[in-house]
Amino acid sequence: MWKEKKQEKSPNEYWKGKGFDSNEEFLIYRYLCGNLRNKNKVKEEKRFYKYKSWREHVESIIEDYDEETISEFLHFVELKRRQCDINIGMHTSIFIPLIVAITSSGLVGSALEAIKNRGTTTSVSESYNFDLLVIILCALILLIIIIIFTFSLVFILYNAIDPYIKSKNETSFWEDCLIIVKNKMKKDN
Repeated sequence: MWKEKKQEKSPNEYWKGKGFDSNEEFLIYRYLCGNLRNKNKVKEEKRFYKYKSWREHVESIIEDYDEETISEFLHFVELKRRQCDINIGMHTSIFIPLIVAITSSGLVGSALEAIKNRGTTTSVSESYNFDLLVIILCALILLIIIIIFTFSLVFILYNAIDPYIKSKNETSFWEDCLIIVKNKMKKDN
């Protein structure tokens, strides 16, 4: 009755079957560039310290590809490179408004506070008769609020910047792969 559809491989799975595991190769590349936090993710024999060694590693993977396969691989690499441009654009469109919102909210708050306090010349202790304990308690509460705000801001910025940096690294990876593939195609012709 119902025909079962043959499940097709994704492009990443297809090229993994041909010896090029894009996830593993990107980890190796990040190790080479010094952008990998957990260095243990890369096997010892694939920890390259020179671009030439990494390039030769990629060349050895694709050296047995025939003309048609290398042409298809070129299209795969170009596709991945274009996807990186989309990712970078997406991260940029999120990151810039976030920075503007955080910065402007701090500036507007400071400006409103300055306008409110502009006409007063008496000190806080004179107008409210704070004793030393209340002043210290208020300072501690203010310090805690500043620390929480700072950590929140750092967390938000890190989570906004990290994918952007990863996309930039991935762009470089696919551009370098593109050079290697084009050089192989020139050599073969």
